Amino acid sequence: MMPMMPMMPMMPMDGTRWESLVLGSERPVLVQFWRVTCPICAAMERKVEGLATELEGKVPIYRVDCDSEPDLVWAYEVLSTPTFIVFCKGEPLSRLSGNVDLADVRRMVLDSEGACAPVARKG
Repeated sequence: MMPMMPMMPMMPMDGTRWESLVLGSERPVLVQFWRVTCPICAAMERKVEGLATELEGKVPIYRVDCDSEPDLVWAYEVLSTPTFIVFCKGEPLSRLSGNVDLADVRRMVLDSEGACAPVARKG
C-alpha cells in the first residue's frame, strides 16, 4: 500500500509525482490544467480553491501548470484552459473545459466516486 500524502486543498502537480499520486490512486482524483496567463483561470481561482476546501479529505485536487508540464498536456490532449479531468484508477473518466460552472465540476467529481469504488473480491 502506498503512503498517503497529507491532503491540502490544492496541490501543484508535476511530472515526477504524476504516476504515484494520480495514476496510482485508488480513489477519484481531480486535476485542473491551467496557465498563469489564462484570464478564465484567474477569474475562477477563488471558486476552485473553495471547491478544493469543500472536497478536502474526500478527493485530492491537483493543479498542473500547462507551461511547466507540456508532456502531461500532450498526453491528455488538453486543448484549452482551464481543463478539469477526473481520473479514476489511473484513467481519465470525465472532463470539462473552459469557463465552466463549478457546480458542474463538483457534480462530475461526486458522480465519479461510484465509478471508482473498489470492487468487492469474491473469496
